Amino acid sequence: MVNVSVLRDKEKRVLAFQCKGHAGYAKRANELDVVCAAVSGIVYTALGYMEEYHGMQEFTEQSGFIKWNRPEGLEPEVLEQITPVLDAMVVGLKQIEMQYQKHVKVVDEEV
Repeated sequence: MVNVSVLRDKEKRVLAFQCKGHAGYAKRANELDVVCAAVSGIVYTALGYMEEYHGMQEFTEQSGFIKWNRPEGLEPEVLEQITPVLDAMVVGLKQIEMQYQKHVKVVDEEV
């Protein structure tokens, strides 16, 4: 199962997220796991946006694991630009969770 944890600040902006695990949706070892691919595509699109448009490359990844923390001291306009992208990422992940509840779990909480 892919476990996604999203942490938000008091203004409900994404502060950090982590994805851990593999969906296990593919029936055979040599098949592409479309659920993992969907999760990865959504997450890497958000990370790619932040790198391409804001030079943010601060994330950790390993097989079956990715973690991002919002850098401290961001300019307000940068925070305004990345917030809807991160919110869209969370919406997409929750949509996958609705369709594949046995394979994806999203926890979205304020800290």
